Amino acid sequence: RTSSKNARAAAVSRAVRSNTSSSTTTTGEGIFGLHPINYATSPPPATCASPPPPPPKPGLSKYTFPISAVLTLGLTVYFYVNNQNDSFAYWESMQTGGIPDDDDDDDD
Repeated sequence: RTSSKNARAAAVSRAVRSNTSSSTTTTGEGIFGLHPINYATSPPPATCASPPPPPPKPGLSKYTFPISAVLTLGLTVYFYVNNQNDSFAYWESMQTGGIPDDDDDDDD
């Protein structure tokens, strides 16, 4: 079993040595017969024009996104600006030791 591993390792090292021999450096071929890219002599890439824009959407569907975006933004701004936090007065009275005056329990 050990001799088969040694034979396999020797075969692999021979293959690597044969691939890296001087013949590959003189012909300029790389691995699998491919040539390395020489960027000094390669032509610049071709530029392509951008495709035309898609046709406009028909009817009401072209206004759906802008209207929903404006409504969402408007509602967000409205609720952000008009945030009347009623719990602030409750916790302020609790911190000062007062009795909360907004006790609306009707189970007495």
